[in-house]
Amino acid sequence: MSESQDDEEANHPDWVTFEPTITTTGTTADIFRVFTSGDTTNEVLQKTRQQSTDKPLRYATDSSCIQEAGTRAPVERDLDVISDSRHRHEDKGYIGKENAPVIQAMIALLRARPHTVRLRWVKGHNGHTLNEGAYQLANERARKTHPDEIDLTIPPQLTQTGAKLATLTQKLAYQGIRQREMTKYKGRTRTKDNITKAIDYAEHYHKTSPTEAMIWKSIRHKDLRREARYFLWMTTHNAYMVGSNWLRPGYSDNLQARHECTVCGKIESMEHILTECTIPAQAEVWELTAELWRKKQRPWHKPMIGGIIGCANAAFKDEKGKILKGLTRLYRILVSEAAHQIWKLRNAQVINSEDNEPPSIDEIRNKWMNTINNRLAMDCKMTSKKKYGKRAIKETLVGDTWSGVLKNEKYLPHDWTKGRVEVLVGIDPG
Repeated sequence: MSESQDDEEANHPDWVTFEPTITTTGTTADIFRVFTSGDTTNEVLQKTRQQSTDKPLRYATDSSCIQEAGTRAPVERDLDVISDSRHRHEDKGYIGKENAPVIQAMIALLRARPHTVRLRWVKGHNGHTLNEGAYQLANERARKTHPDEIDLTIPPQLTQTGAKLATLTQKLAYQGIRQREMTKYKGRTRTKDNITKAIDYAEHYHKTSPTEAMIWKSIRHKDLRREARYFLWMTTHNAYMVGSNWLRPGYSDNLQARHECTVCGKIESMEHILTECTIPAQAEVWELTAELWRKKQRPWHKPMIGGIIGCANAAFKDEKGKILKGLTRLYRILVSEAAHQIWKLRNAQVINSEDNEPPSIDEIRNKWMNTINNRLAMDCKMTSKKKYGKRAIKETLVGDTWSGVLKNEKYLPHDWTKGRVEVLVGIDPG
């Protein structure tokens, strides 16, 4: 910055002086906090900021860089911090913030400084020289192969926990309860195994390295129907009554006998049902799915259980590395719908059929086609901005998703995505 720009920055009216004290005055809602944790201390931080005669140090921060700014800035100087984030995390008890320990440690460091600290918000990616530089540095640090070791220990007199009653909403209270309960939660072994399989499948077949959090988030992806999302969530948690879930103490011999597949005689599991069982529905549904997918001129790999669970995390790219949104979306839809269809057909045979008679090939094909065509019709309806507002799907995305797999596609009107004509996938029923 030039000297004139620096003076203008220093005198900007939006600077706010950081208040280091922890004690709070005001109404009961301002004083009392809930969801508190950790050690408490009777020692109260009481300090008066010293005014430095030197020019303030000025830092711009983005993401994790704020921690370095707090630790490396000389303590004998005033400090100005520019950020493109507006935070009230301490008032809200850091509820729902994954990087809460880093932010808490940073605030403690600012409290401990003997000289004045000022904070200022600027709009991100808006040409501010220091903010843009901080953004580039943050991106470089995020790609480091080995993270820095940072001491996040905080003396009790420099921090406070819990959310102010004044900031507590019903949503925030629910998040606080859930967050506290999750600290007691011990992941089920089979759930962890399924997540591991999803990650391994993505690394092998899709050449990506998703985290556990990314897999869980993908299960709730908006491209999947609500029923499919619920099915994948239950499958990941091994929550359906299949296989060894029937071998619980106290169950009768007749119930425990259900742990075996009535078709193959093997110990049943969701992986067995969806990818291995000799029940006709399993092989036929995946073959129909492969037939439709190959119309996109893409090779098909029958997914294993990890690929099914993580199907919404899959991504297909062009030669330049750009994600092909339509192709990726079709894959998510086909795999999730196929797996759910196999599960429903299996239940119809094993639970609802008195003689355990499997459905015919024609019946399987017709049910599958009806499911996919209904999904296609739903996509067309969802393009209506008048009816669905912000939830409406772009016509171009629907077109990219289904183009190449439609019946008599070259004869369809150009606006077929608007749902004014019946559109079907290009596979003939048996």
